[in-house]
Amino acid sequence: MRTHRLFSKTRWRLTLLYTGVIGVVVFLTQLLMHSSLWVVQTQGFDYSIEQLAGTIHDYLVAQLEQPGVVRSETRNVLTGAGVSYINLLGIVRQKEYYIRLVDLQGRIVATSTFQPEGLSATALDERWRTLTAIDGTHYRQISEHLHTRDGQIWGYLQLGRSTQELEEHQRHLNLILAISVPVSMLVVGGVGYWLAGLAIRPIYRSYQQMEQFTSDAAHELRTPLTTTRTLVQTTLNKVRAGKWIDVEPLEAIERQNDRLNRLVADLLLLARADGTKQPSRFQPCCLNDLLSDLIEELAPMAQSDGVDLNVRFASHSPSPVYVLGNEEQIYRLLSNLMVNGIQYTPAGGKVTVYLKQTHASATINVEDTGIGISAKDQKKIFDRFYRADASRSRHTGGTGLGLSICIAIAQLHAGTIQVQSQLGRGSTFTVTLPRYLHYYSCSQLS
Repeated sequence: MRTHRLFSKTRWRLTLLYTGVIGVVVFLTQLLMHSSLWVVQTQGFDYSIEQLAGTIHDYLVAQLEQPGVVRSETRNVLTGAGVSYINLLGIVRQKEYYIRLVDLQGRIVATSTFQPEGLSATALDERWRTLTAIDGTHYRQISEHLHTRDGQIWGYLQLGRSTQELEEHQRHLNLILAISVPVSMLVVGGVGYWLAGLAIRPIYRSYQQMEQFTSDAAHELRTPLTTTRTLVQTTLNKVRAGKWIDVEPLEAIERQNDRLNRLVADLLLLARADGTKQPSRFQPCCLNDLLSDLIEELAPMAQSDGVDLNVRFASHSPSPVYVLGNEEQIYRLLSNLMVNGIQYTPAGGKVTVYLKQTHASATINVEDTGIGISAKDQKKIFDRFYRADASRSRHTGGTGLGLSICIAIAQLHAGTIQVQSQLGRGSTFTVTLPRYLHYYSCSQLS
């Protein structure tokens, strides 16, 4: 429970880290897009005013004869009386725009019909200004020089446009930013939590395996150590009492010591297999010879248990089968499987080893007619210290690491190991290893 809380806190910390980093990036990106859109809209807004002011300027130049003097026809155009090109534009009839003609002294000479109230006086030397009317409406104004038909400076044309439409766009952008940022943060947080879970999962699994391994190793070591300590104390008490020392306690100590030695040796082998990244001291190994040696070595054990042990080589391929690997480790792999088959096969049963080969691989099947393995146990038998039948395994002196060592050695040699079994009908362990083709071709050439 404590471990789960620890990893849960770590996951949340990683989530906050992911969310913080990616959230800042997303926020800055959206802020940059928001600013860019605002700049583009503002520039487009000013450009439309400038283009319209240029059109009005070109139309008025033809009607201005003397500086500061406005003819009645021009006033009618500005007030919308009569038909004119500007009227067709519809500017003077809209409350979105206003027009002012200002002479060189800064006096307003003529205006359009609509004029916002309370606009402050404008400096004529400023081309662009933003003004505010009494009702709070903002206007963007441009001031352009006006010339008479003969090229004299008449005064200024001032064209203003309400910024309400632009401000409405700005409010929409702000709303989008205000909604999108929290939503993005929630999405990023959810994705970050999921990614943190993916990142922690293998670490959590490894931690659980390490905890289980430590617990199992401590349990396995405690039993022989406790037994040895009891035997030593009993023997010492007899020595102190001047009694004769029995041989049996010493033999029991020796057996427990042997068991500890086997357990430590198995743990060291697993540690080396886990730590090895590249094959070391690998050499061509003849599986035919290894299996023949094992049959000869294990025959007495099989006979004492009443089990028929034999090996069969593929008849269609009489040539020796070679693999590249550590001969001692492969020997240990096959020995563990064969010993397991003998130990878990009742008297009168059989353990048969088949050696086959394809162009690229060698396959060893260890088949027995023993008690079999349940489907539930088949998923766990390769776990370290796991025993499908704990009492029987302890009786045979096993450490619970035999099959773990087998799969570790197989993986170290780029191979696989699989099991098929039915309760009461026996088991078949299949080991597949890459063939060493180079050695075989050289043997054929020689």
